[in-house]
Amino acid sequence: MNTKFFSTTTLVLAAFALSAACSPASPKLTAPPEVITPDDDNGGDFKIDFNPRVDILFVIDNSASMVDDQERLSKNIDRFVDAFAKNNLIDYHIGVVSVSDRIRQKPGSPNYYPPGQLRPLKTPGQPSVAKKNANCTSTDAIVGAQDPQPGFITRETPDGLGVLRESLKIGVQCLEDGGPEYEELFAPAAAALSPEMREGANKGFYREDAHLVVILVSDASPSNLEITPGELALDLRRLKDFNAGKVSTHAIGIHADYVCPVDPSLKGPDGSTLFPERVQQFVSETGGKLLSLCPVLKQKDANGRHKIDSIPWGDKLADIGKDIRRRTLGREIRLKSIPEFKSISVTYGSQTIPPDSAEKRGWRYNEKTNALIIDGDVALQPEPGAEINVRFTPVNLYNLRNGRAQRME
Repeated sequence: MNTKFFSTTTLVLAAFALSAACSPASPKLTAPPEVITPDDDNGGDFKIDFNPRVDILFVIDNSASMVDDQERLSKNIDRFVDAFAKNNLIDYHIGVVSVSDRIRQKPGSPNYYPPGQLRPLKTPGQPSVAKKNANCTSTDAIVGAQDPQPGFITRETPDGLGVLRESLKIGVQCLEDGGPEYEELFAPAAAALSPEMREGANKGFYREDAHLVVILVSDASPSNLEITPGELALDLRRLKDFNAGKVSTHAIGIHADYVCPVDPSLKGPDGSTLFPERVQQFVSETGGKLLSLCPVLKQKDANGRHKIDSIPWGDKLADIGKDIRRRTLGREIRLKSIPEFKSISVTYGSQTIPPDSAEKRGWRYNEKTNALIIDGDVALQPEPGAEINVRFTPVNLYNLRNGRAQRME
């Protein structure tokens, strides 16, 4: 009995196997057609606001040794401004404050000016008041201003470049007239952006959504009485919710590779020039640049004379302006889905933003962060109310997992 059952069973199984071999493939083993649809959260089609704004705060040394340096800055400032102002998309505010000296400059003292309060704007041709002393002449641009109210320059300021050129020449104060002896550079910057000033004398200058730039201009070293470089850098980042991309700093001052006239406070016991490391540390905190106040290099030629930097000073100011433009216009857009690269489309209003190329700046894709980077040199015309619109086809996650989504070379 057992042997017969086995034989019959074997014949039945063999017949079933032969029948199965002749039948069509099971539908369950056929790959379904590929269907790519956007994510439920519209990850492949979305818009973002694009209102490039920048608030630029100059902190300028008004001690007696800064007369020539203020003049040089004023004469070359057009190169700085042109680098970002010619892009009509950028909405800018530019304000100026002076250094402070809390030991000498107090309420009620001669020529007192509240630390961090923006200087009044000065129009071209507007005279300043000069007071001659034995070895110094104070030039007070505050007394000479027709409008004593704090002010800042915007795109709408009539003859904005001319006003800025004059306003940067805030004048100098001799020691005899209450001028600074130990220049505080960091404290005025912090004060200008403090809640009290933002809601008071400087109201309207600082904007929460704008890129913030602080530029120090001095031939001295910041006083050790004030906050440290790291503390000020932290305060600036805190204003922007620790978004490092919204803050940048630069300095125009004493550079280790140059020989420039310096404030007496930077002279060592042997008469040598000291380098203000605190300024360098501050700009390094935010990836900024340090520009020498003068073009005279420490290097000497065959005749023993100091070489002159071959790059014009105005060009270097323009480089700082370009850095501001790139940081203000540049955007990183994190994507919720992985895009099919060839399907990516980026527009601003009616204008198409192309992928980066040798000929034209536009956008690029960072696969490590799954983000689109809008280049800071992108050329666009303003369109009131326009937004950046990103469209793409998300890669099907099933094909991503099974290896059917191929990497583009």
